[in-house]
Amino acid sequence: MERNIVIGTNPYIGKKAFGEIIEIISSAESVQELFQICDARVSYKYGIYHHLPALGAHDYAKLNRFWSTGIQKNVVQYLESEHRTSDPAMKYVFSKGRPFWLSSLLEQPDYTSGREHYRVKLALSNVGDGLVMPLYGPYRRQGYIFIGFHKPRGYFDDIFCWQVQAILQSVHTKYCLLVESLRARVKLTKRESEVLELLTFGKTNPEIGIVLGISANTVSGHVKRIFLKFDASDRVTVALRARSLAFN
Repeated sequence: MERNIVIGTNPYIGKKAFGEIIEIISSAESVQELFQICDARVSYKYGIYHHLPALGAHDYAKLNRFWSTGIQKNVVQYLESEHRTSDPAMKYVFSKGRPFWLSSLLEQPDYTSGREHYRVKLALSNVGDGLVMPLYGPYRRQGYIFIGFHKPRGYFDDIFCWQVQAILQSVHTKYCLLVESLRARVKLTKRESEVLELLTFGKTNPEIGIVLGISANTVSGHVKRIFLKFDASDRVTVALRARSLAFN
């Protein structure tokens, strides 16, 4: 099997490489390994991953808990401040069920104008162009990806965005399965599982409370019970065990 496959460095993904990257993703035995595969196999400039509806508002038009990399601090702060507002780009791609280049949303005749266009232009000026796409996973877990590459939109073949969606769909599905496996093995409640997911992404108790719509004190109580179930005394240990051990 070819182990040097890197997505985003060529205009399209060859048939053999596509099948092999899917196989590599499917073989991941932990969340940590899954993240490592993505880092090694995708040449991305930045990425934002919203996971919904399991966390936060059960509505795909809302910004929920997210993981990001390569994003400026001011953009992250903006996303956090807007986490309870409707995201028109997210709503649009879910209504179509397909990937789009962010810049192409401005070319769609049924993509509403005004504030929605302003937000797209703001993202393009602060982050750059990239693919926005809906993801569908087991246990009613949906996801939303905004990913940018080092090459411009015009470099990639038309089929590239569909290939990337299929690959990231397999990543999302695998992630959902690993998270559910952990919840069952450690006997976490649904809320404890949600708190743990946020904790492993480095969120503080107040930040977790904002996403889940509960108080920081309530979050603290859940964190203490999670510590007991993982036989740990700190967040780092819990995160490491959740990512590298408990998912296996």
